[in-house]
Amino acid sequence: MLKSQGQSLSNNYCGHQPLGIFQYQTCPAPATPQDHPALVSSPALTYTSTSLGNPSCVGSPTSSTMMGHPDANVEHPRGQNQVPLSCSLSSVSEATNMEELRSFTNLPNLVVVNFNAQWCNPCRFMRDKFAVMANQYADHSVIAVQVDIDRVPRAHHVYGVRTVPTFLLYRGGVKVGEVLGSNDGLLRSSILHNL
Repeated sequence: MLKSQGQSLSNNYCGHQPLGIFQYQTCPAPATPQDHPALVSSPALTYTSTSLGNPSCVGSPTSSTMMGHPDANVEHPRGQNQVPLSCSLSSVSEATNMEELRSFTNLPNLVVVNFNAQWCNPCRFMRDKFAVMANQYADHSVIAVQVDIDRVPRAHHVYGVRTVPTFLLYRGGVKVGEVLGSNDGLLRSSILHNL
């Protein structure tokens, strides 16, 4: 069932890891929405739309661009009935409180957390690059999360973040990597090293 702006699609895939938008793979230690509340609102299961209510997608809704997933044939409130493969849906989740952040960092997958702030120019520069990387590595079960340190003020103290942007890599609650600043090449290398 598709809902409007920022609300989630229904998910009947408990016990599977999200690989990207509508793609799932069984993992050795499944993370389910029941075990990890942060997965309930994963952007991989979220539809975004523009202010006019039309999907923020490119391409025509032909069968060659449709996702092979039962939820791809959902009814859009404006009459469109399918979601094209070329949708600009982001694979980046947002942790809006400490509980969500802890849930993400404790997942068995590789989780890359982007600590940033709205007022930070290098953060804005990296935000788009981070979203592109998140989409590229979604097939490897990498989960990308962003945290605005002004909205979750305790986060940078608890996680030892002293500068923004900072990218921390976690697997199963253990920090496996750290990248300081807006170095997208170093971030990509760190992700590849920890796959």
